[in-house]
Amino acid sequence: MTETQVWNHFSKISDKLIAILESKTRDYSAYDELSETFTSYSEYLFPEFTGDENGKYILIITCDGNRKGIPFAEKLVEAAPVFDKWSIQKYRQPGGISQLNFNGLEYPENDIRIKYDKVDGLYDIDIFIKDYDKDDNRYESLAFLYLDHFIGEYNVMTKINTVGFGKLKSSAEKISLRQLHDLINNQE
Repeated sequence: MTETQVWNHFSKISDKLIAILESKTRDYSAYDELSETFTSYSEYLFPEFTGDENGKYILIITCDGNRKGIPFAEKLVEAAPVFDKWSIQKYRQPGGISQLNFNGLEYPENDIRIKYDKVDGLYDIDIFIKDYDKDDNRYESLAFLYLDHFIGEYNVMTKINTVGFGKLKSSAEKISLRQLHDLINNQE
C-alpha cells in the first residue's frame, strides 16, 4: 500500500471517525478499517485520534514506541495532504497530562519516580511506580504512555536506551516525569 492510498482511504472515512469522536456512534468499524489500512502500509504504525480546543480533529500517527516505525511515520506524514477538519501529527507529543488510564488502570503522574544513568548519549531509566504489580502488565504500559505524553514518543524512541520497572518505596534520589522532560529536552 502506498502513502497516497492510505490518505485516500482516510479521506473516505474521516467523517465516520469524527462521528466516533463526537460520540454520535458506537460503530467503531471505521477505526478498525483505518487501523487495517495503517497495518497494510506498515506493521509498525497505528492511528490514534482526538480533538483539540479549536474544534479541529487530530490524527496521531504513532509507532507505539517501536523505533522500526520511524521511517514509515516520517514518510507517511510528509505525504499527507491538507484536510479541512484534521491536523496530522507525527508521534505522541508531550503535553500537560496529569492522569492517564490504560485498560481501567489509573494512577497519577505523582505516583511515578525515575532513576537514570546516561550512557553514550542515551538514558537508561528505571521507573518506580507506587503500588506497582509486576504481574499486571498494565502498570508498565501506562508508564510508557506517561513517557510518551511527558517527553514525547520520538524522544522516548531516540533518547532512551533501556527501561526497567520497580515498586516505589522512596522518592529519594529519583526525579519526576516533569524533571525527566526538562532533562531530556535540554540535552545537547
